Amino acid sequence: MSQTKAKTVQVAGGGVIVTLSYLIGTLVFSVQQFRLSLFFGEGSSQIAMYVMGYLVQAGGLAFYMLAYRRRPSLWGGRNIYLAFCLIFIVSIAGVYLFDSGGGVLLFSILFNATAALGQGYYFVLLAATLDSRERIFVYAASYSIASILGSALTRVGGGTFLFRPATILLFALLIVFVSFSVLRVRPPAPEHESASSGGGPPQLGLIVSIVVVMWVLHGIGDASVAMQYSADMSYLFRRGMYAVGLTGAAFLFLKSRRAGMILTVLSLLYPLVVPALREDSLMAVLEYSLLWIFTGILSVYRFVVFADMAGEDRRFLYLAPMGLFLERLTMGVYIGFSTLFQPSELVNVVVTVSMFMALLLLFLRLLRLKAAAAALSSEDFAKRYGLTRREAEVFDIILKSDANPKELAAELFISERMLYRHLNSIYEKTGTSSRIGLLLLFYGTGEKTGV
Repeated sequence: MSQTKAKTVQVAGGGVIVTLSYLIGTLVFSVQQFRLSLFFGEGSSQIAMYVMGYLVQAGGLAFYMLAYRRRPSLWGGRNIYLAFCLIFIVSIAGVYLFDSGGGVLLFSILFNATAALGQGYYFVLLAATLDSRERIFVYAASYSIASILGSALTRVGGGTFLFRPATILLFALLIVFVSFSVLRVRPPAPEHESASSGGGPPQLGLIVSIVVVMWVLHGIGDASVAMQYSADMSYLFRRGMYAVGLTGAAFLFLKSRRAGMILTVLSLLYPLVVPALREDSLMAVLEYSLLWIFTGILSVYRFVVFADMAGEDRRFLYLAPMGLFLERLTMGVYIGFSTLFQPSELVNVVVTVSMFMALLLLFLRLLRLKAAAAALSSEDFAKRYGLTRREAEVFDIILKSDANPKELAAELFISERMLYRHLNSIYEKTGTSSRIGLLLLFYGTGEKTGV
């Protein structure tokens, strides 16, 4: 198989795995919530089930990361995901067929745990086998397609199609397609049995803090809006807005990580905007739309930041699902906390302002650390690849600026034509073909890992 064809198979196969796995997860989650509500009622019991789902998934993701770190050849191999697929079928059948609340609850827990293990697998798969641009494209496209397709399927047969036991056959067929795709793609297992040696990557604690604060802020906005309007807004509408957020964020992150980061931070002003929008029905629609658009944006960020880190240094592949783990854990704890204590709108505003200021400080510290690391090691990088003095200057300014070629040339007091000559020489010496590839190479060398 040619290299181009192999890459196409890898990207397409990864896309099918992520799309169908996420589709199955969202559909079965809707069914299990419906089935559980028949036995345990709605209201507080339903919220408890949501919390349970989030925390069980967080536990499954934590287990997968620890297991993969210890035995990557086992937990990154095809056979483990095929085993997950078998458990999927068993747990789905249990959710549909059991006639007792305890049985449905037991199989719901089994399904959520297995779904989390499956998510851990395909996050590692994307980080290990695709480059940064391919990862973002596959993630955003797969989640968008699965969101819209899943919401459309919930409307088939007047909304009753999903809740028929015969639908188990549809899930079995989808799982067969997923299994076939898993057998076609290259597995994510690294070359060596030890996935990680020593400590974690630089700035890991800082990035974890940023992601946790982000999802707390999102939880405040979600609690203010979702419970109030979710019954009035169609499932297709909210999943469509989620797809809009995924697509827009992916587009910006593909152009510039910094632009994507800025969009993510701005989206977290949402809880402060909520009170101003709650005036009439039109504003309610806008409010609800923004909630799901911003959810898509945050989802892309929490995927990108850890997938880049894992993809640039294979010792840390086990960290690829970390963003999803932090989201599930934070949302589960926050929903439980807010349900028990029901903070007032004033308290939410004060907490939002405080945490948003803390988030800005964390981001500024992260950017300073990145700049310091680049300034410290760019000279060594230039020596390693035999860059001339002028090429080293060009490389140094690329590290510190997202400017276009015309602006870069002006900063260096040279023509654009001369700039391109230097860039082509740098690409040739480093074996890269673009500024993004050059930066990824730099952030993956020495002690520097991606952020």
